[in-house]
Amino acid sequence: MTTTSMSVPVANDLRRLIAGILGVQVTVRQGSPVNPRSSKPAVAAVYRRDDDEVAAVMACDLELGTAIGAAMTMIPARVAEEMVNRNTIDDMIYDNLREVMNVLASSFNNQTNAVHVRLVDLRRTPAEPLDEAAIVAVQQPAAKADFEIDVPRYGTGRLSCYMA
Repeated sequence: MTTTSMSVPVANDLRRLIAGILGVQVTVRQGSPVNPRSSKPAVAAVYRRDDDEVAAVMACDLELGTAIGAAMTMIPARVAEEMVNRNTIDDMIYDNLREVMNVLASSFNNQTNAVHVRLVDLRRTPAEPLDEAAIVAVQQPAAKADFEIDVPRYGTGRLSCYMA
């Protein structure tokens, strides 16, 4: 497969998928990057093709990760805010975020190509570093998009998608 047969997910697809799983309308617009290799806490999802090659990495800042994870099961917004203040994400909200990131794999699979992409790993960076192939996707992406996502009552955060 060549990287040109897959493209970066677009804001409308992300909005539709996230709103569908959370049950609330979210706003998705162009944003600034999230670098999962920086010292600032983030959560990075690694997606692979069926040949086990890295297809993409999606990274969200702690603000978005906790907002989405808390909103999925209606955990109070103050709990998410407290986690951001402590620079951490607890296991329940992390597991909820994993579910959302898994659903976001369909933003790659819905495109007109024969490539199947699946979530294989979710990392709390920088404490859980990315593997070498994911690092290459982040450092030398074939394509990249940065989004700002607002989750009503839970806040706004950033998501970056790095295509391998």
